[in-house]
Amino acid sequence: MAERAVAPDGRSASLRELARSAEVSVPTLRHYFGDREGALAAAFVALGQEGQEHVERMASAEREAGLERSVTFA
Repeated sequence: MAERAVAPDGRSASLRELARSAEVSVPTLRHYFGDREGALAAAFVALGQEGQEHVERMASAEREAGLERSVTFA
């Protein structure tokens, strides 16, 4: 569902399209998220959490290696 939400036309995706992309029914999305806006909000929260793992990994690498070793200057 998150992939559908971030597609170029994802902001206009219907609840039915979001359900199809998540391989669930519309009533299932309504049960868990209430409405289309709730489903989109959950998708973006999931993407943010996934991205946060990468940010933390990079921050950890910078602390371990030092800024000079973690950034390559051309």
